[in-house]
Amino acid sequence: MRLLVAAFFAVATALIATAVSAEPRSPDKDGLIGDGYFFDISGQRRPFRPTQAAWFSEYEPKPDYTRAMLEVAILLGLQTISYWARPAANSFDWDDPEFVNRLNLTAVRFDNNLAFTNFFLHPLSGALSYWFARMNDVSVPISQLYAIAASMVWEFALEWREEVSINDLIVTPMGGVPAGAFAAVLSDYLNSTPENPTVPKQTAEAVLGFPRLMHPWRVDPNSTPGRLPPDSLGFSSAFWHRFRIGFETSAVSVESRRDQLNGFQVDGELVSMVGFLRPGRFHKVFAHDNFTEAHFRVGFTPRGYTDVQFRTSATLVGWYSQDFKTVRHGIAGHGVMAGLAYGLRYVERTYAQSRDMFGNVNLFGVSSGVWLGFGPLRLRALGDVHYDFGAAQALALPQYKLENPHQQLKSVLEIQGYDYGMGPFARIRAELTVDSVTLGGYADYGFLRMIGGLDRWEERNPYETNGHETIFEYGTWVRFEPRRIPFYVMGSLDFTERTSMLVNVKAERFDKRMGGSVGLSF
Repeated sequence: MRLLVAAFFAVATALIATAVSAEPRSPDKDGLIGDGYFFDISGQRRPFRPTQAAWFSEYEPKPDYTRAMLEVAILLGLQTISYWARPAANSFDWDDPEFVNRLNLTAVRFDNNLAFTNFFLHPLSGALSYWFARMNDVSVPISQLYAIAASMVWEFALEWREEVSINDLIVTPMGGVPAGAFAAVLSDYLNSTPENPTVPKQTAEAVLGFPRLMHPWRVDPNSTPGRLPPDSLGFSSAFWHRFRIGFETSAVSVESRRDQLNGFQVDGELVSMVGFLRPGRFHKVFAHDNFTEAHFRVGFTPRGYTDVQFRTSATLVGWYSQDFKTVRHGIAGHGVMAGLAYGLRYVERTYAQSRDMFGNVNLFGVSSGVWLGFGPLRLRALGDVHYDFGAAQALALPQYKLENPHQQLKSVLEIQGYDYGMGPFARIRAELTVDSVTLGGYADYGFLRMIGGLDRWEERNPYETNGHETIFEYGTWVRFEPRRIPFYVMGSLDFTERTSMLVNVKAERFDKRMGGSVGLSF
């Protein structure tokens, strides 16, 4: 696995290195200036560069830094009101450190809050800060600074009765950026209707795309030569999208313990690149939330136990190139992408009379993708390699406590049963589509080594334990999607192998899941 990770990292790094070359300004072989051309969904040939610029303001942005700052301040104000309106719910975290200790960083620690709070709610807060900055045309890197600054103001000033949380300073902005990027592109997409919007479209704009309603495009792309025909949902075809919402039922097992899950899954992918996977030829260095996705999956057992999975990932800065042509029964050619990886993952399971949890955010890394067309056959392969901060349930903890009943551990282990760590992660996905049938597979690998010191209550218990957590997920699926009907049926098989080490105590867990789902695909 380490050789695979190293090889993928080397290839992705080489691809990113090609992005440093300037965009061509001489005519291509078709006589076009710039990056080339594409054919829109009506069959009309379009120049890529001006159409892309009209929609995504990449070449002449007009950021409003002041308004973005005021809106992020309002968001922080609303969070502060919510926090102090429920003092009883938050009083457990009140350590009342002296203000000088916040400044000299002696009151900066890892907290011992719920994993759901740390790896789901806090990233949503960071996503809002990034989202509103992007709606004010603030660039991707500066919007990341807005999210970081908002997190620091919250931790150092507005939560003044608590110690500053190191994990929140990391997870809030780093996990919020990919989630906020997907939300920003989704709100742009839902406000891109080229024709008079219907009531359902207006509802989607108001509910999911409200920040774009508050910040309309300074120049409406639909009023310029960049106007493109509507897609299958009635929004602009400047965006490539794939959404699925479905009901899922699964049989799960942990070792010899079995359970049943019923729930739903929601998947979304958005690409801000005109002509993406359309016939045409162009290439581009991008930095505009161009490749984003979000996935949510929740299942319930008959007794009310759950399986919750949330992932959002993005390639916001990088390089993309494609060369496709129309052939009989489809398109032929290739598309290649490489860039910087951003991602958040949170999983919590309580089924089969057991519990497991793990979550991680990308600190730095690379991602890449390849799309190939062979007429009726299409192949997609995506992968990323990164170094992450995260946390995982210490599966070895119960046995360790049995063997060491009087040993006090760090507070997050004692109270929540997990610990913080850092380490390498890698992910590979591939799918092959023939007509309406898709066969796919994936493999995810992660390794977290425990971080010592800086526990919230370290002075009470300075004892440290060494350990690590390994997460290996893999699976396959087959999906049927009729071309002209917004419907899909899918069967899947998933496995999760976990290894936990706490000092000299080792524990393992093996999850199996066989499921089927049916729903809408559009």
